[in-house]
Amino acid sequence: MSDTEASARSYSPPGTLLGALERGRYERPGCLRALHAMAPERTALVLGESLWDCESDARLYAVHHASDSPELTLRLAELRDSPVEDDELREAAAGRLG
Repeated sequence: MSDTEASARSYSPPGTLLGALERGRYERPGCLRALHAMAPERTALVLGESLWDCESDARLYAVHHASDSPELTLRLAELRDSPVEDDELREAAAGRLG
């Protein structure tokens, strides 16, 4: 499969929630919550990626809802210990770690 074909197959149209997640600034947290509410089985990858999102609300939602994995544990520890994260996100990460 060519790069163009792969890109076309992975593209989500602008009117879809996945399209908004891919392109949107400031709308990703809301789209993430909506997509997770409507199709939780389709959000595992998006939630995992949202742990690195530039928007703290998206990171916070992902901290609460991402599936358990060794990678999640490592990222939660990073978020818990990060001096640049806000208190709410650090506390959520610490709580998720137990």
